Amino acid sequence: MRNQVRCVPGVFVAMVVAAFVLGLDSIAAPPAATQAEPTNADEAAAKKQAEEAAVNEKYAALVSGLSPAEQAWEKALAENLGSFYLPLHKRDRVAGRSNAWDFVKDDPALQPPVKDPGPGENTARFGVMLDVARLALQTDLTRIVTLYFVDTAKTPSQPNASFSHHELSHHGKDAGKIEKLAVLERDVLTEWGRFVGGLKEAPDGGGRLLDRTISVVGAGMGNASSHDSTNLPILVAGGRFKHGSHLAHDPKSPPPVCNLWVQVLHELGVEVPKFGSSTSETLAGFSA
Repeated sequence: MRNQVRCVPGVFVAMVVAAFVLGLDSIAAPPAATQAEPTNADEAAAKKQAEEAAVNEKYAALVSGLSPAEQAWEKALAENLGSFYLPLHKRDRVAGRSNAWDFVKDDPALQPPVKDPGPGENTARFGVMLDVARLALQTDLTRIVTLYFVDTAKTPSQPNASFSHHELSHHGKDAGKIEKLAVLERDVLTEWGRFVGGLKEAPDGGGRLLDRTISVVGAGMGNASSHDSTNLPILVAGGRFKHGSHLAHDPKSPPPVCNLWVQVLHELGVEVPKFGSSTSETLAGFSA
């Protein structure tokens, strides 16, 4: 059966007349301009910025009076809602309105944000060893330093939580373990970054110690979860190499890391044609 469209003349006319009257009224009596309304883009931007600042101030005061658990939830929202939804959430909170996030914070399926308990003792010790290595290079006590850093850990910040690198490295693609593993590896790279920064600041023969030092940091596995020893993550700093790039080789046929070792040896003045499983005297894409 076809849909039928019925027209009620009286109601239709009344609607048209009402719309026409409203239209005339809006033309005859336009809203009076107020001094508070912006007159150009700069004023509009300034007004919006002032309003956001006021909301942020009230929101911060509101959060400071919440319980630790509620503050943790607000922090999780602040880190995940993004630049569009977070301002909307703040306005709702300041105005005392409920929003969708109030109904999911107690959902047992939601995992609390990872709490970083700070660098572990092993990581801090690694940083001290790097400081000693820098001083040894700076005072010319040695020209070669090798540090083999095995495992790291932190004090668990949550019951039944682990911050052991070895356990987390065998993550089995578990997102929670990968997130914690990233925290641990960030700490290690932070210490290495401080080491490189120290080389950069140390003078050496009219230049910088970093310019005369090659520092390489990496791992013996590309994916520790499956003990895959290909596609190794390697970072190189210093020397005469051209830095500031990311070389992503074919994951199905990556060059052996020994190509890099041959290239580094050549930069150090050690002319060797081959090292280990090397197939070339340079790493493809990496040049001085």
